[in-house]
Amino acid sequence: MSLWIKAQELLKKKLTPTVFNTWIKSIEFIKEENGKIILEVNNKFQKNLIETAYLESIKETLKEIAHKDISILFTLSSKNKKIVTTLKEEFSAPDNSEVTNESQPILTPSGTKKKTVPFIPENMFLQKFTFDNFIVGDSNRVAFSAAKAAANKPGGNYNPLFLFGKRGVGKTHLLQAIGNFVKEKNLAYTVRYTTVDEFANDFTKAINTKDFISFNNKYRNNDILLIDDINLFAGKKGNQTLFLHTFNALYLSGKQIVLTSDRPPNELKDIQARLLNRFEQGLIAEIHSPELELRQKILRQIAKKNKQILDTQQIHYIASRVTNDIRVLEGIMNRLVLETELGKKISFEIIDSILHYYMPKIRNNSITLEQIVKKVVQYYKISEATLLDKRKNKHVVIPRQMAMYLALEFTSLPVTGIAHYFNLSHSSVNYAQRKMKEMLSKDLYLKNTFDKIVADLKDNF
Repeated sequence: MSLWIKAQELLKKKLTPTVFNTWIKSIEFIKEENGKIILEVNNKFQKNLIETAYLESIKETLKEIAHKDISILFTLSSKNKKIVTTLKEEFSAPDNSEVTNESQPILTPSGTKKKTVPFIPENMFLQKFTFDNFIVGDSNRVAFSAAKAAANKPGGNYNPLFLFGKRGVGKTHLLQAIGNFVKEKNLAYTVRYTTVDEFANDFTKAINTKDFISFNNKYRNNDILLIDDINLFAGKKGNQTLFLHTFNALYLSGKQIVLTSDRPPNELKDIQARLLNRFEQGLIAEIHSPELELRQKILRQIAKKNKQILDTQQIHYIASRVTNDIRVLEGIMNRLVLETELGKKISFEIIDSILHYYMPKIRNNSITLEQIVKKVVQYYKISEATLLDKRKNKHVVIPRQMAMYLALEFTSLPVTGIAHYFNLSHSSVNYAQRKMKEMLSKDLYLKNTFDKIVADLKDNF
């Protein structure tokens, strides 16, 4: 059995089936001599990709079998001169051409006629999005570190970098921060930020004007390409194919690609397997919903920036009510700043009135506080009067906290309204919310009771 056949058997186990079947399986053994192995590949595209992405794996595998270093020489197939068709080869200059910041001659698709195409400058970045003002916590630490590393050393260990998470967790902030970092440090990198919609619109324009040269000049003449909401490529086969070729052209040139999505690659629907495979080549980092401590840090930073005075309880209250979307936190704080400028002193009543517009509505026929109280007293076999009694009765502490927590979760009532109903202070309602969350995560019996009450309440609708 030849050295290369043994190597292929090992590589089949080490690499993913897609990678092995697409790039390694078709490699032909030519000869082996003097510590050198000559392998034949189908075309330049395959040769470049293997040398860029898989050469080290092949060398390590050969050394593992031969117990010595083996040098590799790739030669192009003499039987098959067919080159993989890519839009790069069809519509842009040859691979060895250089694009400068000035107008330059570029070959047309026919390769026979030249015309001058102006250099397309980088786009601008929103100055408010920087690494310095990105608040780091446990939920986003990995993504933040990877984004900063990609900005410092494009095409390094984290290429491509795939960031995913729900809406409003900071994905776009990190993309924009990369561009601002490069500009601030005056690094010699060209950076382009785009969205899937902009990419698709530019593709349509290129088709209509038959000018793919400008399109390629815009997207491939970059050291760092940042593209937002890659999940929106779903079902757009033509755009996916074009982006695949754009991706390959940049990746094979050692350029950095950073992508964002609302879900990881393995959960993306209606996206070509070839693209998903590219996304999984580098680092995948999730940005989780911000934890309570991080949400409070964000609120304190916004308040400080706008000279807005909020006390610790008010910050905790807002952070405990808005749990997922950082943009909502910013919107609420902007409204509070406006209230201050109008001469108002921030109170819980004002905060509640603002939260009312930002918190998601349950439904028109929402669960009422009266229904919640009725279900809670049924489960705990106590009277409604006992539940609402202000006196500290130990056996009604848990039922009362349960009722207040359910009211916060399933009604649009403000804290002040719930506090008034139970004849308590707003701080007591906030405490009940924190305590119940903590207990539900630890006490399985309590969690089972909570789930039963919720199920009964929802059965009414």
